[in-house]
Amino acid sequence: MTRLLIVLFLVILGVTRANADTKATVVEPAVAMPGNRVALVIGIDHYARGSGPIFAPDLNNPVKDAQAMRDTLGKLGFAVVYGEDLGKDDFETALDRFEDRAKDADIAIVYFSGHGSTFEGLPYLVPADATFEELRQTERKLIRVEDVLERLREAKGVRIALFDACRDDEAEQALKQRMAGTKAVAQTRGLARVQAPPDGLIVMYAAQFLQTADDGTAGGDHSPFAAALLDKLPTPGENITAMLEDVARSVIDLTGGKQKPELVVDLFDKFQLVESTEPAPPPVAATDARIAEAALVWPSLASSNDAALLRAFKLHYAGTVFEEMASARLAELASNDVKEPAASQSSGETPGIQIALVPGVPGVVVTRVSTPLNACDSLAGALLDPDHVGPGIDKDKLVPANAIPACQEAAKNSPSTRRFLFQLGRAYNASKDYSTAISWYRKAADLGSTAAMGNIGFLYDYGDGVTQNSQEAAIWFRKAADLGNPVSIDNLGVLYEKGRGVEQDFQQAMTWYRRAADLQYPFAIYHVGSLYENGQGVATDYKQAMSWFMKAAALNDVAAMVEIGYLYEDGRGVPVNYQEAMTWYGKAANLGNAEAMSNLGSLYEKGRGVSRDYNQAMSWYRKAADLGNVSAMAEIGYFYDAGLAVGQDYQEALSWYRKAADLGNGYAMVKVGFFYDTGLAVGQDYTEAMSWYRKASDLGVPEAINNIGVLYEDGHGVQMDYLQAVTWFRRASDLGYSAAADNLRAICSSRKGLKGC
Repeated sequence: MTRLLIVLFLVILGVTRANADTKATVVEPAVAMPGNRVALVIGIDHYARGSGPIFAPDLNNPVKDAQAMRDTLGKLGFAVVYGEDLGKDDFETALDRFEDRAKDADIAIVYFSGHGSTFEGLPYLVPADATFEELRQTERKLIRVEDVLERLREAKGVRIALFDACRDDEAEQALKQRMAGTKAVAQTRGLARVQAPPDGLIVMYAAQFLQTADDGTAGGDHSPFAAALLDKLPTPGENITAMLEDVARSVIDLTGGKQKPELVVDLFDKFQLVESTEPAPPPVAATDARIAEAALVWPSLASSNDAALLRAFKLHYAGTVFEEMASARLAELASNDVKEPAASQSSGETPGIQIALVPGVPGVVVTRVSTPLNACDSLAGALLDPDHVGPGIDKDKLVPANAIPACQEAAKNSPSTRRFLFQLGRAYNASKDYSTAISWYRKAADLGSTAAMGNIGFLYDYGDGVTQNSQEAAIWFRKAADLGNPVSIDNLGVLYEKGRGVEQDFQQAMTWYRRAADLQYPFAIYHVGSLYENGQGVATDYKQAMSWFMKAAALNDVAAMVEIGYLYEDGRGVPVNYQEAMTWYGKAANLGNAEAMSNLGSLYEKGRGVSRDYNQAMSWYRKAADLGNVSAMAEIGYFYDAGLAVGQDYQEALSWYRKAADLGNGYAMVKVGFFYDTGLAVGQDYTEAMSWYRKASDLGVPEAINNIGVLYEDGHGVQMDYLQAVTWFRRASDLGYSAAADNLRAICSSRKGLKGC
């Protein structure tokens, strides 16, 4: 059996009076069980009423919950590092003791019951002695959840984090009032989500983001979440993920549907806290992550009558055995003449378990206790929407004609379900009906959808459906960022980097990028690397750039892979290594990146890291051009122009040069101009040649600037003007173009006393 490490964070966000004598203790297991089992259990009921004006209120049950959890885990064979009402120093000591023992553990559980809070989009746990006078004390007074997770990343196997978050926090409200008007303060109710890192982390929240988690009554036994855990943890023979799903269902039942947990899972191995006495089933062959994902989703669809949903599932998991299973179910429906259900049957808020994987971001599987999968979810769900349910779909694969009616029906039947409103907006966005899209985004944003807020920001930034206004974009991005949305945090960084809607400030850009990078958002990690690469806001540091690009590449960020290739090809921060460059371009190309494909073509064309092979080069250029890469189009034009890998064909060359030139490629503009200048494959037309040269010169292309000088010197397409010729030759020469320097010397030598020589 694979050695598994399981870490359960149960944050019931309560508060207690600090007790200077409180210390963490280690309670050895009450019984022997298989494997080395370690737990950290901390409960805090009371918080200090110190000199600071801001403090956290008491809760009813965290210590009782912690005591019961300690006893239950002891009976399950865990050595428990235990503490009640721990201040900051004692809390850190408990974490140190747990970390030391967890390094060799087969199973580790961390249970925290106490207050939590969010500052600038980052979640913190509140020790018993925390009081506040000003915001800058946050880092010093609180425990960052990410710091706890960082310790856990050193341990083996699977980690699980569970947060039971009470959001009835008068301390937060007081801090909001006290900090009103302070620059760059992002204060939200309770804990923000922790972005699940890879390598087997499971995180469970007692309530969905911005919902209230019930602490239980004074004199009562436990919170609903703790009660469900204590009931389900000892269940024999149940897979840990299934057990946590049972916990979620129990919480929904106990609270009458008012509290709905949220579960983030990165564990496909089956593991039982208490082994079953039943015979083990036959072993199942190993599967890849995509098949494992399909296996998680299929049980909820196996008996579905929703043909649209089955077709979406079949398309998403094409090439797996589950495609065949979906086809069989569709055939069964057709043969039995089963009518498809109305969208209203699958769009309500009926409690259920749904699973969603984020493709391209390793290790992020989301299991939500909320609503059954709806056709709108499959046809328009966004992978980076925190509310999304089901597999989701990339924007480039979204089919508006299918998605719009499905989401219209879902929004009609569940007008208060914000993800349906957002997804309907996204479907209209894909159809380029931007004004309708923003209307639905606004409705979703009013219900708290951070994805909708971010997309409104995009529309304002690019002027789609609204008057272009990057200042308004910044406002919307900040709204979503204040609620912890990593995409919008990153986009604020982009605005500061580019100086759009805000004053250009590379240091501010770095600050925002790092915040999003701390949430494991790959694009932000890439952006940090780019600032180091370009020396913006920091000293140029190619080694730092390489380090950040490597982190982003590990999360499947293709832009980072391409940049790593460039660093190896150019020898920046590392020795020149064309083979490594080819390897990284190949990784990105295999993920569909057109720039990487074009770069592979260039390596084959130049014989760098591989034998020169024009046929291979042309093959890669064509693949890149098919995906819209403009540089590749220009290269194909050059191959036809020079007769490389294909017969020389000036007509075909001009056709490809024009495609690239029309899309803004300066090199191709010069070539089109040259064809008109010389009459190759087209009637000679100096005026048209001058027009193309000027377009390229506006992009700073030295060859175009030189050629304009030649036309002025010869009087082709313009009146002969030696002074103009000298001016253009000098401009091109100053850019290092040697032919222009030669032309300048020649004209000045032949025409003595010419002004400008």
